[in-house]
Amino acid sequence: QTTFVTGLSVVPLKEIANGSSLTNATRQVIQAIAIAILATVLVSTLSPQIAAMQQNFLDTPVTPGSAPIAVCGPVSSGTGGTSILPSAESALLAQACQQNIAGFESAYKITFYAAIAALGMGLLLPGWPFKWAGRRGADEPPIG
Repeated sequence: QTTFVTGLSVVPLKEIANGSSLTNATRQVIQAIAIAILATVLVSTLSPQIAAMQQNFLDTPVTPGSAPIAVCGPVSSGTGGTSILPSAESALLAQACQQNIAGFESAYKITFYAAIAALGMGLLLPGWPFKWAGRRGADEPPIG
């Protein structure tokens, strides 16, 4: 929010409505692009076999009373600790877990570096640590 306030502080009062709508539209477009990039990074870490398995799970209707299947947790029936899946499918679920975690790690690295870049750009904005003319500085005619 402080970035938007700083950006709008140099806009003349009669143009605040236009500046505010431009700021909001830009924010929404950038957020949509960022979500698409992060989702692409997350999905790109999955092997085709795991992606097909996940799609199969999504397409299968849930029957009432069936035990939930956790991707990154122990897969047991709850009584006696016996596995409800064959060992091959349990191994696939473990592989899916590792690939999902790797995808989230990659996505979080990208957001971390983007946040550092945004911090650096934020330090270049007018105002602190330099002198700032204030809100009324935008309404005054230029000197000279």
